[in-house]
Amino acid sequence: VSYMIGDGSTTHRNGFINTVNYKCALVIPNEHNGKPVTKIGRYSFHWQANLLKIVIPDNVKIIGYSAFDGVIGIETMWIGAGLDTFESSSVMGLTCNKLIWNNETKALSSANGRQILFKEIEINKNNRELKVEDNRLYTIDGKTLLRVAPLDTREVIINDNVETIYSFCFWSSRSSRIVLGKNVTRIDNMGFGYTSAESVTISEKLSSIGTSIFWYSSVKKIIYNSEKNIIENGDFWGGYDSCESIEVNEGNKVYKSIDNIVYSVDGTKLVKIAPSAYQGEFVVGSLVTETVAGAFNSCNRITSIITNDGVTKMGQIAVANLESIKIGANVTSCGFWGCSKLKTIILDSATITNNISSATAAGRIAEYATTIYIKNTIPDSSINNYIKTNYTLNDTSDKTGYIKYTK
Repeated sequence: VSYMIGDGSTTHRNGFINTVNYKCALVIPNEHNGKPVTKIGRYSFHWQANLLKIVIPDNVKIIGYSAFDGVIGIETMWIGAGLDTFESSSVMGLTCNKLIWNNETKALSSANGRQILFKEIEINKNNRELKVEDNRLYTIDGKTLLRVAPLDTREVIINDNVETIYSFCFWSSRSSRIVLGKNVTRIDNMGFGYTSAESVTISEKLSSIGTSIFWYSSVKKIIYNSEKNIIENGDFWGGYDSCESIEVNEGNKVYKSIDNIVYSVDGTKLVKIAPSAYQGEFVVGSLVTETVAGAFNSCNRITSIITNDGVTKMGQIAVANLESIKIGANVTSCGFWGCSKLKTIILDSATITNNISSATAAGRIAEYATTIYIKNTIPDSSINNYIKTNYTLNDTSDKTGYIKYTK
């Protein structure tokens, strides 16, 4: 098979001269004309559909931009010891049955290396930094799980020696079920990004996470065994709205779950709603006195929220499709972000009514509002002049017991 080798100065595309229309193996030379081959150039072999085997020798340090973009169905991919950099999109969508990783770096778990999708993984037996057990790549001491074979559909039960789930560890994983070992204390950035497991069980000792650990995951169920407030962290839920079920283990001293909602163990704090569990109108339970910041985040099927008079504090709410909200009589603080469809506000709280001094005041509650209902028992002196100036008081109201302002 003929392919081009450039010097990197004028050739932007090295690789096959023509599309290969027959099954073949691609073996990159370690040297060419007495010089080491250190980089596979940009677009070199992208969208080549007939490669059965790829061998990348030890001298290659860099796989260039889109070099193997869209190459699918490889039987075996052999990567040598020298590789330390995957450029952007270099292996985007690349799929192979077996990956042989003769390398001592963590490049396979890098932001670009994560894009290789494989069913099996092997490494050389003399590797000083890494080891493989049951299609899982670990640091040599076994304390960090670096990568799980994405195309292996078996359930993954992580052993108790593991302490850290590395960045992108389960990227695009098709595992049916994932259970973290009891000694896992940290999940790094996007550790479960694009994971499609039915459930993930969180360990009791989990105490820290990186950014957006379930980024665009389609995991349906979270089983939460930790007593740390990780479940309240925005990075637990960032970019993740497909969760239908949350369960908290019995005996948890900090949290409990009822009907796919996590509460403080005494039931006074609403901590988190499973984002896909509820739609339409949501009524906050009668025991709740506080909704924690982020409790409603990513619950984009909810269009209306009603709080009871026992609620005093409402942490920031970011719900894309929220159209209306009723603020209970004793609420003294609230917050909203990105609720561009929130057009109707029903105010039983004199404090919040008085605090709406601008579109962005009182936690941005009136930023997009076109209709404000105010309980008729709230004195006129408690209605902020901003409302009186920027909205029109209607002669009649279609909601009994409320006056109505519109704009």
